[in-house]
Amino acid sequence: MDEKPSWRQSLASSLKRIDKRDVFTYAGAAIVYIGAILMMIILPLKLIPDQGINSATGQDPNVANNNNYLPSYCPIYTVTANSAGSPVSPGPLRLPLQRPPQECRTFTSSAMEKLISNMTSRMVDKDLARLFENAYPNTLGTIMSIRKLTIDTTVSWYDLDNSNPLAYVITGDIPAHWLRDASHQFVPYLPLLPYDASLRTLFRGLINLQARHIADKPYCNAFQPPPESSLPSQSRAANIRISPDIDSTVYQCKWEIDSLASFLRLSWGYYESSNGDSSFINDNWLNAIQAIMSVLDDQSRPTLANDGSINPQAYSYQPTGSRAVTPVHNTS
Repeated sequence: MDEKPSWRQSLASSLKRIDKRDVFTYAGAAIVYIGAILMMIILPLKLIPDQGINSATGQDPNVANNNNYLPSYCPIYTVTANSAGSPVSPGPLRLPLQRPPQECRTFTSSAMEKLISNMTSRMVDKDLARLFENAYPNTLGTIMSIRKLTIDTTVSWYDLDNSNPLAYVITGDIPAHWLRDASHQFVPYLPLLPYDASLRTLFRGLINLQARHIADKPYCNAFQPPPESSLPSQSRAANIRISPDIDSTVYQCKWEIDSLASFLRLSWGYYESSNGDSSFINDNWLNAIQAIMSVLDDQSRPTLANDGSINPQAYSYQPTGSRAVTPVHNTS
């Protein structure tokens, strides 16, 4: 009976049978696999702002006071959103509180705070309550930064002068004001209007600023900060031919009917929710309505006239590098 080889003998025999090409193949695959895992770990960390002091400027890069209403020590919202947060919710998920401290909120609504307290105290699912507490006030009460990858949707600037209020609301990851998105961000707060005079003024400020833009540039959908805010303008796409011409107030000028419809939705929502407060209806607003009706009339015209000629177009948007492509016909 042959003696069974030891594990050392078996290992040595197996190593002799291994093709060197297989070794390199397996080693290469392992390196790629490990590298991918390291990138998944390291890259997100690189996207979070550094915690150290910028030696060149002597300033903490996590502090970006780009709002007229925030103390200089308030951190950018990315820091708040990526922090552990406390206290955690008593539910099984133990979700952190990620609202900035009150002095670091761009706008505070007493009616909203009462609603949040009332809702969360009665919700059985405490993790869901924490999500509501973090998310519902996000537009009004978060911290903004104009740096890429650290933007949060927020009220960026406002002037609550009751005779001519203005409110500039940035959208998404770009610190510019989209008519449609800014309007939709405010819709969830409509039920609070009867209970908060400051919030009503903020709404009128948003309507007033949008009316100014629509009256002047009804085909444009996104705008730069108003001069009154002293906020910096954002760079915009170049090499685009637009008619009618745009000016420095515009960030983007892509014709969208829903942008104008959102302004009307916001205006009606304010009127209905504020028990018929029509103080937002001024010459500025009426000029915007006239501009909207003119645009709808222009865009309702057919491409071809009755005699077969092409009707003049009231609006055009064309990247100057674009070109027509001849379709390929199947001749088989």
